[in-house]
Amino acid sequence: MNDYEKELALHDYLLKNAEYDKRLYGGSMPEESYTDYGVLVKGTGVCDSYAKAMYRLLNSAGIETLYVTGDAVDGEKNIPHAWNIVKIDGEYYNLDATWNDPIVYSKHNDIIRYTYFNITDEQLSKDHIWDKSKYPKCTSEKYTHI
Repeated sequence: MNDYEKELALHDYLLKNAEYDKRLYGGSMPEESYTDYGVLVKGTGVCDSYAKAMYRLLNSAGIETLYVTGDAVDGEKNIPHAWNIVKIDGEYYNLDATWNDPIVYSKHNDIIRYTYFNITDEQLSKDHIWDKSKYPKCTSEKYTHI
């Protein structure tokens, strides 16, 4: 497999085998839900967990990956958020696995989206805020998955 195919396979594997930890909203979430262990072993986590897991999986597969922190725009307020930047064929892309795994309150939680798979800074900045000076620019659309 090439790097794009590896990235897609690892992304899909993670989203098929993990779910967002809704205990965040009730205040009873365990600390492990903020770690890569949370989604990789326990099957639940929040954005930190998803981003750290993607970081571990992709770097282990030889794909340069960064862990990014910033904010997500949720209606009128900003909330702390984490995602990744991946390097495929010399170009950088934003990857937000958490937002590709929608929170579903039914038995249909196996839905995978690709809205935030290998997108540009321009696309991501519609609902994400981060210090762009700390990270490589993501401008390519060659490996955007639609």
